[in-house]
Amino acid sequence: MRDDISLEINIGNQNKTLILNSTNNSWVNNGLIALVQEVRKINELSEDETNIELNEGHILISSEDSESLYGCISQALHNIAAKGTYNFSTAFKIINKESNASYAPPKEYPALKGEVKNTMGILDSERKILKDKNHSDGKRQQIWKMRMNYLGSEDNYLGIGLNLKNHGDFKKLRELKDGNEICPVCGMATSTLIEMKQFFNPLSSEHHNNIVEGFSTDIRKKVKSCPKCIILSYFSLFDYYIPFFYIPGKETYLAIPNTVNIETLRIINNNLSLKGQYVDFSGSRCTSYSTNIRFLPHKSKSASMLTLLHNIKNRYSEKDPEELTISPFIEVTKEKFVDMVEWLFISKNSHSIFHRRANEKVYEILKPHKDPTNNDDVYLVPDVLCNFSFDIFDENEMERLYNGILKFDAKKISNGLFKMAKESISKSDRIRMGSRAQGSPPLYLFREVFLDKIMEVSTMLEENVRKACKEVAETIGKGFSEDVGMMTKFAYASSPEDFRSAMADASFRLAKISALNKDKNYWLDKESMEIFLGSLERAKFDDIKNYFVSFMSVYTLSENYKNRKTQGGK
Repeated sequence: MRDDISLEINIGNQNKTLILNSTNNSWVNNGLIALVQEVRKINELSEDETNIELNEGHILISSEDSESLYGCISQALHNIAAKGTYNFSTAFKIINKESNASYAPPKEYPALKGEVKNTMGILDSERKILKDKNHSDGKRQQIWKMRMNYLGSEDNYLGIGLNLKNHGDFKKLRELKDGNEICPVCGMATSTLIEMKQFFNPLSSEHHNNIVEGFSTDIRKKVKSCPKCIILSYFSLFDYYIPFFYIPGKETYLAIPNTVNIETLRIINNNLSLKGQYVDFSGSRCTSYSTNIRFLPHKSKSASMLTLLHNIKNRYSEKDPEELTISPFIEVTKEKFVDMVEWLFISKNSHSIFHRRANEKVYEILKPHKDPTNNDDVYLVPDVLCNFSFDIFDENEMERLYNGILKFDAKKISNGLFKMAKESISKSDRIRMGSRAQGSPPLYLFREVFLDKIMEVSTMLEENVRKACKEVAETIGKGFSEDVGMMTKFAYASSPEDFRSAMADASFRLAKISALNKDKNYWLDKESMEIFLGSLERAKFDDIKNYFVSFMSVYTLSENYKNRKTQGGK
């Protein structure tokens, strides 16, 4: 156990001071930062200020007396639980949005046993609105809906979330002294150990403590921890800012950063909890509660992680920094970003824990880049990935493609783009592309701005080789945009000899097409061909192939989409 990874409490001076260090448990660490954020919000509205100090390895919370200190902590959890554990049913939001209705919850949040199941009756005309929107159209609609990423129950919400001050675990925290027991989570001596259950800390089992990525429904050994770790776990349990996404009929995944660095956690949680940086379920026009991750282009682990890193890196807050009285957006430098690239994804349904790590160089493609058309700032996630989709692919295929982008893995990217290009020949109607007012199309931006940068870094080819490779790929991609067989020869070539053979065949066929059809011009540039083919012997073959196939595939996608539009498709 590292000496600086611990959780301590100063029990002198009537327990007026609480010192909390980061632990080796990411769920507990997230709770620590959630506590800090909420206490600061309480301080903004209260005359009895609770002092907070953030240091490199720990935080210090203090107040004038123990009643004020622990009262503030219990109030902080109450506020978090009350605000986001149960949301106003989207059924009534849909009705309000589509008609002149003005449904509203009867109170700010449910506070009594059974209230979460209360319903309200709706009109037949309103039932039709719900039916047209593919929503349940029962005569009575439940008022409250539990947050999808909440791991607890109604009893936990009422007994812990809203009433922590009366809970037994909180009383044990207040009475805690040094003892002969050692907390396995924080490693500190304690007089009391409490069973840490999976519903309030999914990283609590022996299996998950030893192996981050795994699956455990039958825990071999239940972990016990000190009251301090238990209480911080409760703060994560009710933290509605924890990123999540729901895949209909399958899973709900929660995402938390896997770091012990308090400053890193502070920046991540701060930037993801500002207005504009997340999907605000309290908004009247928010009619879907399936994810709180803004700009999520696809519901997969790698896509969500790429999006979260984008939202942490780039500011979309609705207020200017000087107007944000509690915590303004914090700029993320490349040096700080290095400690943000490792995350854990927790499956609510199957108790699986998945580890994901991004390439640190992804920082460069998350920065704003210039649109070649109008010189406006454009971003990979909201301007490109959110405006382009191909719904023929299942979750696993899209996960591999996004994982390739996240890791700068040229092979995964080329394989994913080739599959998209191949399917686009017969299913171009399944391509969805948004538009940007007076700006470049998403596929163009992806090809000319972002893919170029990714492939430059991940393949390490010389500039003249990349330029030649891209020019040849453009001609092949456009010329054989409807020929799966020809494209497959390049995608599955296993040696320079196979690639040269495919290129010889392609060159002959393109020359023939161009000679016989004056409307077709697929001549290959001689200089580019010499550089490109010559590089097959000097450079790493896999790099050349992945670079070529990626651009060939994107040009094919663009060509097939353009042809569909020309033929009257949407």
